[in-house]
Amino acid sequence: MGIALLTITYKFLPNNGLANQQVESHYFTELKLAASSPLVGKTINDAGLRQLETLFLVEVIRNNELISPVKPTERLQANDQLVFTGDVSQVHLLEAMPGLELDDGVIDLPKHNLVEVVLSPSSGLINKSIRDANFRSQFDAAVVAVKRGNQKLSGGLGALELRPGDVLVLAVGADFSQRTNLARNFIVVNGVKTEQQRTGANGLFIVASFMFALLTAATGVLSLLDAMLLLVVAYLATGVLSVAEIRRRAPFELLLVIGCSLGIAQAMLGSGLADLLATQIVSLFSHWGVVGALVGLYLTTWLITELITNNAAAALAFPIGLAIAQQFGVDAKPLLLTIAFTASASFLSPYGYQTNLMVYTAGKYQYIDYVRAGLPLALIYGLGVCVLVPWFFPF
Repeated sequence: MGIALLTITYKFLPNNGLANQQVESHYFTELKLAASSPLVGKTINDAGLRQLETLFLVEVIRNNELISPVKPTERLQANDQLVFTGDVSQVHLLEAMPGLELDDGVIDLPKHNLVEVVLSPSSGLINKSIRDANFRSQFDAAVVAVKRGNQKLSGGLGALELRPGDVLVLAVGADFSQRTNLARNFIVVNGVKTEQQRTGANGLFIVASFMFALLTAATGVLSLLDAMLLLVVAYLATGVLSVAEIRRRAPFELLLVIGCSLGIAQAMLGSGLADLLATQIVSLFSHWGVVGALVGLYLTTWLITELITNNAAAALAFPIGLAIAQQFGVDAKPLLLTIAFTASASFLSPYGYQTNLMVYTAGKYQYIDYVRAGLPLALIYGLGVCVLVPWFFPF
């Protein structure tokens, strides 16, 4: 149903196709002109900065003053910061010019090893400038270029304050893919592989053993927890998985969220806040009984997940669902399943879910585009959850 609906609602999205992207790129990169460069004193035209096919000089920062637009007759001075837009993969053409180099944070990094990432809403880099973000020590990487939707960035990249959804092109070192803080800060779009791919016999073994573990859990031979634990032991015994990988890839943040959600649930239940919120939902939808309360719980969780992450939405709605079940004296399973489905139902905001954010800048979308294309899907999805959950899992 959802796929069929999207074949219709995609027409509400703007036509930001490949043709438009080839005409105009919104990546911005910044280089510095060394004082010893033979380009110092030459005009922009004589220096060859107007003859580049895929890169365009948009502004010059000189002694904290911005020169834009840049005239072909403008003469270059020592320590000028030159900001270009265009195909960032061609930045080596600029570096080939004598005395023109990327920021000193990139000097020791392999500049051909470029990785494109999207800044996550949960990143600790939000509202920090690139200069203050300390990329080199945190990620073994340095920012080469930035893209932010259709906005024209100005004033130099070093002072740019990072925002959720910014696309960064990073020059990365050998240790980049081993850093444990990547998932919290970035969504890696392309470039260096951050996960080891399994092919051949190893890949076949992983898929077959995983399916076998699910089969034993589904048939009741083992519980799901026991099946998964035995699967991990098998992976360790065969060398498919290492202890170091478990430490690096273990979802400690998810475990923390689960632990915090239980703490929040206990606090909300103990303080009476959950009962108060549940009472308000029940009173608003009392005409339809417990099914009406389920609809009210869906709407509440949906509103929360559009504003914050899905994990946080589930953590906040969980105690409310328990309180509603207690007030009606019914099984809490349908209400908790409703929360689980609803927490990942963010279709109206680019910030509610990672996949939404990944296409936000790449597709040159605006917030209203999510509303146009996502509202019909959100309504159909909500109707499906509210009808099917109590049908398959009656109170």
